[in-house]
Amino acid sequence: TMSKWSHKEDVHFGRVNKQYKNQNMPERFFDCNVIKRRYQEINKLERYIYDNSITVLKFFLHISREEQNRRFLSRIDENEKNWKFSTSDVTERACWDDYMQAYEDAINGTATKHAPWFVIPADKKWYARTLISEIVKNTMKKMDPQYPQLPEENVALLQDYRKLLTTKP
Repeated sequence: TMSKWSHKEDVHFGRVNKQYKNQNMPERFFDCNVIKRRYQEINKLERYIYDNSITVLKFFLHISREEQNRRFLSRIDENEKNWKFSTSDVTERACWDDYMQAYEDAINGTATKHAPWFVIPADKKWYARTLISEIVKNTMKKMDPQYPQLPEENVALLQDYRKLLTTKP
């Protein structure tokens, strides 16, 4: 049976709210530490992705409690932001310390050499965006992506194919 929560949701929201206890899963699923198992599954998936030539970068945007409060209040006070406000913003905020521990444990449990986490201070959006863009830029430089090169024998054939495509029947 498919779970309605993703693995990554289980290791923070699902962990804090114990959502995994309500999942329609076989009994064997609960024979171990569910959260630790999720970390292992995340690591296996990310390793698979990495082994298939995909670079994995994970960013945790760390917002202080004070800044989060300011942003929530602006969602209430500014009409054009009202749509962003959710009652869960208030109810989940009461679990701040539990979430911080869940995030820390998830980062520690799923940070690997092939799929690193970058914890970004995000109280100032411009600063967070600058840091992220630098990390992406530096990663791209290391990757040094290049257009594929056509073998010399195929380059010579291109002109023959050009003639075939431009000759009227």
